[in-house]
Order: sequence, then C-alpha cells, then structure tokens
Amino acid sequence: MGKGPAPKPPYLKLLNGRREGYDSGGRKVNPGPGFKREPLGPPPPDLPFWAAAEWAVVAPELDRLELSKAIDRTSFWTYCMTVQRLHDATEAVNRDGLTVPGSTGSLVKNPALTVLEAAERSVRAWAQEFGLTPSAEGRLSPQAVNDTDEDNPFADGATS
Repeated sequence: MGKGPAPKPPYLKLLNGRREGYDSGGRKVNPGPGFKREPLGPPPPDLPFWAAAEWAVVAPELDRLELSKAIDRTSFWTYCMTVQRLHDATEAVNRDGLTVPGSTGSLVKNPALTVLEAAERSVRAWAQEFGLTPSAEGRLSPQAVNDTDEDNPFADGATS
C-alpha cells in the first residue's frame, strides 16, 4: 500500500496559495533550513566519465537554487558514482542481454541486470535526497513549520 500522493513542491504550493508564503489551505509553506549555502565546486578529478558528467550538469543547478552545502560533497559524490554504476550496468545488459549462459549451460539472469536494478533504486533514493524529483522538493527541509493561530485561517481565536 502506498503512503498517499507525493507531496507537492513548495513552489507549486505557493503558486496555488491564497496569499504570499501560504498554500491553498492557508498553511505556511516551509521555506527550508537556514544552512549556509556554498557551491559544490568542480567535480573531483578521479570521477569516471558518467559520474563527472552528472556532477557537471546537476551541481551547477543545485548551486543556482542554493540547495548545496560544502558538507554535501560526499553525499553528492555518492549520488554521482551511483549514476556511473547505472550507466555501466546498462551498458553491460545492452551488450550481453538480459540472460547469459550459466555454469551448466542454461540461460540465467544477467548479473549486471541485478546491479542495474539496484542502481536504479539507489539513484532514485539519492535523487530524492537532493530534491531532484518534483515531489522531493517539498521534503528538503527536516524543519517543521510551526503554525500559530495567527497563521491558521481556520483558528477561532479560542485557546485550549
């Protein structure tokens, strides 16, 4: 069973909002944490081709959106290396096929297909961490928005 619909990105919540900084239900939209934002910088020189290519495309966008921090470099490196593994496994499956001869001569699932499937899950998980999917944008901040009665358009002014 699913957990319900994926959360909408903050920008979409604000677009449909009733007033500045609030969503369509009148709830304050979390602007995100107050971390010091710093560019991720150039890719490390030891990154393989596809990992370096992913870094070169995604890092500047994260920097532009002020979503990157210096402490994210290792996590982002891991994301990029996972993208490399995805490309390597895809190349192996494309080259060798979905099945390969096993030790007894019968066809078995290509081991690269298992790596490919795991890399797909990992890339999706890391992409969520960096807000690289539309629904993940709204979950970038672990901080909760504390609505007060003045922020709540449905509050009747009574306190408990």
